[in-house]
Amino acid sequence: HLLNDLVVTPAGDVVVTDSEGSQLYRLPASGSALEPLPVTVRWPNGIAISPDGATLFVAEVETGILRVDLASLQAAPLERPARLSLLGIDGLYAGNRELVAVHNWHFACQVVRYRLNPAGTRIERVDFLERREPRFDLPTTGAIVDDWFYFMANTQVDRFPGSAITPGPPLQPIQILRTRL
Repeated sequence: HLLNDLVVTPAGDVVVTDSEGSQLYRLPASGSALEPLPVTVRWPNGIAISPDGATLFVAEVETGILRVDLASLQAAPLERPARLSLLGIDGLYAGNRELVAVHNWHFACQVVRYRLNPAGTRIERVDFLERREPRFDLPTTGAIVDDWFYFMANTQVDRFPGSAITPGPPLQPIQILRTRL
């Protein structure tokens, strides 16, 4: 198991991804134990919740983004333009009719905003917010604050394959960058 990313719903429930176990878990606001959600996922990583709390968005690192209706627990892929790759998302955040994703696998590290249709079922527009930033060293983990997206630019997580730091040059201080939404 690898409990990876989490969101807190407006009701106070916590939903967490188990990347290595290919599972989603919920900790109810009034509960004390994780409950598996009956949703089929493959290597879930980034997770976000719509502002109204009705839809969970889950990044599957190797396939794309799933939309999960929290009332019915029905899941469907987020529709996207045919040539748009959603691979390698390691951080996903929801705003008003938009998702902000940090990509750090499969191709160049980048921060991307996906603008959604009114129903939240399809990506209609893509904005590249940060690309080819020289300070990037496996960026991930961020937060939307007002009109800004703050994120860790150089996590260096590849230096932690287990519980110890791999030999090599000294770790660099973490750099927090921001980009206007």
